[in-house]
Amino acid sequence: MKQLGAVMLALGLSLGLAACEKDRQPAAEPGGPTVVVEEPGATPSPVPGEDSAGGSESGLEGGEPGTTKIVETDVACQSDADCVASSCCHPTTCVALVDAPDCSASTCTMDCRAGTMDCNGGCVCQAGRCAAQLWFAP
Repeated sequence: MKQLGAVMLALGLSLGLAACEKDRQPAAEPGGPTVVVEEPGATPSPVPGEDSAGGSESGLEGGEPGTTKIVETDVACQSDADCVASSCCHPTTCVALVDAPDCSASTCTMDCRAGTMDCNGGCVCQAGRCAAQLWFAP
């Protein structure tokens, strides 16, 4: 009787292990457009939203294509972490971290708009004040 119980236990374990080793189908490739990640430090592709004269649709003047423009604020800071974008989509200026907008319900386009912090821009602490680093594509 003990032998029968041991045989049944061994058989049950064998079947259990065999069931766990089923071949799994490879994960399906996600559909949609392919995402291309550029090399860090490489010059990004031209940005839609610029006119042929190198201007931008953002309304900010003085930004040369392929350059960075710093827009200073009166917001005091000690490090870059103290400064955040003032709006959820296509920001052009920075505010203090405590005044950050709630973007949890926002849906923004994936545009890389010239004269904004969308691509290659961001908030920096410069000379003790928050500043927006706006990038203008070549």
